[in-house]
Amino acid sequence: MNIIQRPDTYSLTSTIKDFIIESDWVSSTNSYKDILFEVLLNGNSILKESYVPDASGKIYVRDLGGFLENYLSGSLAKGKQDISKEFSFKIDNQVVGSSTVLFCKATTGEAANLFYGKRLLNLQYLNKITIPGSKEYISVFSSVEGKPIQARVIYKKNNSLRYSETKPVYINNYASGFYTYDVSFSKILSNFPEIEQRNIVAYMIIYSDVAVEYKVDWETYLDPKFFIYLNSFGVPESIVCRGETFRKGVQTFETSKINKLEHKYNIQRADTFEVSSGKIYSHTDYLLLREMFSSEDVRCFFNGKYRKIIITEENSNISYRSSSFTPVKFTFRFADSKENISLLDSFTWILENGTWNDKGLWYDSGQWNDKPQNN
Repeated sequence: MNIIQRPDTYSLTSTIKDFIIESDWVSSTNSYKDILFEVLLNGNSILKESYVPDASGKIYVRDLGGFLENYLSGSLAKGKQDISKEFSFKIDNQVVGSSTVLFCKATTGEAANLFYGKRLLNLQYLNKITIPGSKEYISVFSSVEGKPIQARVIYKKNNSLRYSETKPVYINNYASGFYTYDVSFSKILSNFPEIEQRNIVAYMIIYSDVAVEYKVDWETYLDPKFFIYLNSFGVPESIVCRGETFRKGVQTFETSKINKLEHKYNIQRADTFEVSSGKIYSHTDYLLLREMFSSEDVRCFFNGKYRKIIITEENSNISYRSSSFTPVKFTFRFADSKENISLLDSFTWILENGTWNDKGLWYDSGQWNDKPQNN
């Protein structure tokens, strides 16, 4: 038996190599020998199959990545990322090697760059527009000694037209392994208490040889929608949609007649929401939106909580040659039909979490404070 090709020491599920095995010729049967192929995880067999060689004596074990994906997953709800494991391979009950495999849906370069900490666990955008209040994440994986993540802030100083930069500040330790870091504006700002918030125009996250710049959008939006989802590596990513949101009320119910009068019962809400992305700044925004549409776990911040949603339709006609960017629209519904929140629920949440004053301004302090006017 001769193994012509096998998975690399580090592999991605999307690009893992097939096994190509050359079987031995058995003269007594005048045929090539069948082989028993096995995959093990933590010493336990998860796949055991017998293969018959082709006419040239070769055996191909294909699509290992699709199978191994079943044992790798991330979770927004639990905050747990179980996206990389070591799998061992046996042929005819003999161990012939192993591969540490990382979950990935995209074909994205050499796996070694990710495992050696030379790449971030995203599609490696280097610029992103964020707004205060949006979640931002950076995820890294390093099988060797961990590298620090640093942050620096770019800001205006004393109303000057020139920008100043802070010195880099370390925001993590040197541990190796897998980590997701919260690099939201508010989180980074806490490391630079001496800088006035409104003076910050951008901040940079630096890891290894990669630097990601987050430009801060200070525009006022009436009702931006914040989304988080699992990206192509099964780790958290985020998007802000600055456009309008429309709610379409949909209900399902049954009817029956009692004393010749029709009655309605078993009423359930199946409302849908149409969201516009609003302004698109670059093709990176389209890439992030497309990735979110393909994600199996997407959540929308709605009435004080990130709620799981199902994206049902999208309208993403994108021209890669045009110099103008067209907003993208998509429709979603809540995964839990009980979370189809009505307008009344919105007012209830406001009453529980804020304060209205006599000038019609709402403050997030948790009480109703609208005093009656004196006649």
